Amino acid sequence: MLNIRQVVFLIAMVSIITFDVNAAEVNRTNLQIIKIASIATNRPEAPSGTQGTIRIYVNSGSWGNTTCRADAADIQMVDNHLLTIIMSAVAYGKTVDISVQSEIRPDGGEVCQATVVLITI
Repeated sequence: MLNIRQVVFLIAMVSIITFDVNAAEVNRTNLQIIKIASIATNRPEAPSGTQGTIRIYVNSGSWGNTTCRADAADIQMVDNHLLTIIMSAVAYGKTVDISVQSEIRPDGGEVCQATVVLITI
């Protein structure tokens, strides 16, 4: 019979394994930023998850083996350091590399959340 410590340990391990299996951070390189849409923190017409986000539209392509929308990624307004890189790329005419987390979808639909933005100077 398992004691409480063993049960808690098993639950924790299953949680970690489940998270790792479902989580997928995927990267695309050499992306051209086509347009940027900033969604207000109080916009009743927008799905609640998209309020306070910045949607980055890029040249279309696959985000690996995910169902993430091919031409967009969302950045949370609190991640203003990512937005700074995006704005620098636009200002200097540079391409960017973007990583998205496939299971984080602020709009509850197909657009995945950006977690890393890289610009080569």
